[in-house]
Amino acid sequence: MPDSKPIPTLFGRITAASSEHSRLAATLAELRETCLLADDLGRSPGVAPRSPATLLRHLHDTLSRHFAAEESEAYFGALVREYPQAAARVAALREQHPEFLAEVERLQARALKEDATALAADVSALVARYLAHEQVEEHLMREFLRSAGD
Repeated sequence: MPDSKPIPTLFGRITAASSEHSRLAATLAELRETCLLADDLGRSPGVAPRSPATLLRHLHDTLSRHFAAEESEAYFGALVREYPQAAARVAALREQHPEFLAEVERLQARALKEDATALAADVSALVARYLAHEQVEEHLMREFLRSAGD
């Protein structure tokens, strides 16, 4: 998110985060598919998938921006102010962000040395952990929105 754009309201930020989650899911799916199907893709004429290293670099950059936006006062900060009972869960989500980035960095380093198929299991595990993290966040946001409607 460029610095020149104003940060949306909390409700607007929730909508934007949901949209970002969809884009991240597409990148994660492409990364997982590239690693799982690397041999087949390499033999298919006319198919030039992005390399795992390229996808992981893109994922790292996207997650860095996404996590920074979530951790801002305009998003998680506002959520905790408006819905204090979410503070512990928000803290747990925040703690996972650097762990995800570190894992993507480790996979990036490996992707420069190893075949994509060697990364498949670890990429699949990362994707599963990230999707579970995202589900917790989405559940928390729905809970907050329901409470705001009461």
